[in-house]
Amino acid sequence: MLEVTLIAKLSPTEDPQKVLEAMKKLFPELNFEVKEDRIVGRGEGIAALRRFVEIIGREAIAPRTLSLLRERRRGDSILIPIDREVATTERISYDEEGEMGPMWLEVRGDVEELLELVRSLAGSDA
Repeated sequence: MLEVTLIAKLSPTEDPQKVLEAMKKLFPELNFEVKEDRIVGRGEGIAALRRFVEIIGREAIAPRTLSLLRERRRGDSILIPIDREVATTERISYDEEGEMGPMWLEVRGDVEELLELVRSLAGSDA
């Protein structure tokens, strides 16, 4: 079983609602909690990543995503940065250097399930 967590730290000048909307565009299946200094989304199973995986396929970034997932895997956990500004347009970019900082996606548990799914999108050369 996969456990999915998405976290975005909030700066004092940000509108939490706008950050939440960007997060929901990529991960509508997660249950979100807005705290004073961050927003946290949580979900379980591959279904929690459904929209994220759809966008990876649509944007033809499966090879890059697969490479990043493999590179950042630590045992049964993967932690990747997602550019939150790009997320507002329902697109995905992996960037830690954005003006507001990234959203952090952590996937724990049977991460092979996610790797297999992205590998299938990347094609036979992955």
